[in-house]
Amino acid sequence: MLKKILTALAAIVVIFVIVVALQPADFRVERTTTIAAPQAELFAQVNDLGRLVSLGQARPRCEDNPSMVRNRARARS
Repeated sequence: MLKKILTALAAIVVIFVIVVALQPADFRVERTTTIAAPQAELFAQVNDLGRLVSLGQARPRCEDNPSMVRNRARARS
């Protein structure tokens, strides 16, 4: 009985590995939305990195955040 269970489990693992190996290595995610605002107003909003960061849409580079720089230095050593 145990031998049958282990054989079935091994077969499931092998099938899973084969399915994962056949998947494409890259993928792409796209999102779209419609915003009811004038283009000039939207461009002014997204063109200013400071506004994007305050909205949570963009993240500052490591060099802009001292704690991130320390963490990166620790990871290298």
